[in-house]
Amino acid sequence: MDFPKNSGATMKVWTCRRYGGPENLRMEERPRPVPRADEVLVRIAATTVSSADVRLRTQKLPRGFGMIGRLIFGIRGLRQPILGTGFSGIVAAAGRSAPDFKVGDAVIGFADTGMRCHAEYRVMRAGQAMVAKPPDLSFHEGAALCFGGTTALHFLRKAGLAAGQRILILGASGAVGSAMVQLARHLGAEVTGVASTRNLERVRALGARVVLDYTREDFLTLPDRYEVIADTIGASSFSRCLPLMQEQGRYLSLAGDLRAMLARPVGTKKSIGGPASATLGDVRELAGLAAAGVFKPVVGHVFPFAGMKEAHAMAENGPKCGNVVVELLPGVATGGTPGSPAGFSWAGRETSPERETARIRESEGRDFMGKEEDVKVRAGSWSGEFRCHVRSSLSAQTPPDRLYLLCSALDGQSSAPTS
Repeated sequence: MDFPKNSGATMKVWTCRRYGGPENLRMEERPRPVPRADEVLVRIAATTVSSADVRLRTQKLPRGFGMIGRLIFGIRGLRQPILGTGFSGIVAAAGRSAPDFKVGDAVIGFADTGMRCHAEYRVMRAGQAMVAKPPDLSFHEGAALCFGGTTALHFLRKAGLAAGQRILILGASGAVGSAMVQLARHLGAEVTGVASTRNLERVRALGARVVLDYTREDFLTLPDRYEVIADTIGASSFSRCLPLMQEQGRYLSLAGDLRAMLARPVGTKKSIGGPASATLGDVRELAGLAAAGVFKPVVGHVFPFAGMKEAHAMAENGPKCGNVVVELLPGVATGGTPGSPAGFSWAGRETSPERETARIRESEGRDFMGKEEDVKVRAGSWSGEFRCHVRSSLSAQTPPDRLYLLCSALDGQSSAPTS
């Protein structure tokens, strides 16, 4: 069962039931998931539309994978029609056996091939790839952390890129390429990035020592030789890049076809392809690098949830740079912490998160468990009303931003879960 059902609460999702263009996407209502004992329910603040989503929707897979893809994902349409691999959001409920997260926590998650992130809510099991969002990372950036980051991390590890080595990155301004530039630079490599005219300065700012405009120069004429060549967009091939490779050189075929994946070494030079894998440890490492200021996901385009079709069109046809992000909680998603929203009322009183924190402190931190209050939250164009049981975790120590996040996460729920 994809979604365990509850007592009638629903959520909006985007589905793709027929292969083809963005016009085949439909917004539907589904039962809102209810977390089991070892699961966490996340209210998604932002998600992304990646090249993986486009390939699944269109079934325009690399040569040699067409029939394999249909057998895996569905002959005429996707068996699992909700796309979306990554998200950022706020924990709305947590099961008893999921102690790592509590209601109100800001998180980043990567569902990878499990998808189902183009939805207002998603359940994640304990041990799946979900971590706390670094405070200085916005929800937009958090949603963009995983797809490009985990792919770049996977291939750089397989290549064994080391400090002092040279790497040439084709498609250096995309979701994967922009992550690879930053991670390669962090490893101490000398980075040359290939991108379009409009994105050259952005790639340079990410850490590339040399940038090349592919509309004006042919990278195959470069005089340098590289230990690693990473083709993030399928722009070239192992055989064409052989003259640019050092002995023991590695060609990373991130978007290659079946033939590229099976390519045999030529002397000491080899091609590395295949699907990228991602683990909880990978997402935790990327979040740590983001918290340290080493890696900052590039957000190139932001669309509202209602504009999912337009987001898919941008991801498919461009012109794009970095990640295509879709926001579901506009008032929350734009900042690392939301601060004071445009309007905030608690139990019918016009107030603010700061004032509510002061009110809690005045009560000497007494336990509010079981106390019911009507809550109305407004943030930009988003608003919600609900009646909830205020949890015991809402205490004198509750910071204003978490108080607001808690209200945002519980929008539409009949009560705050007691875990």
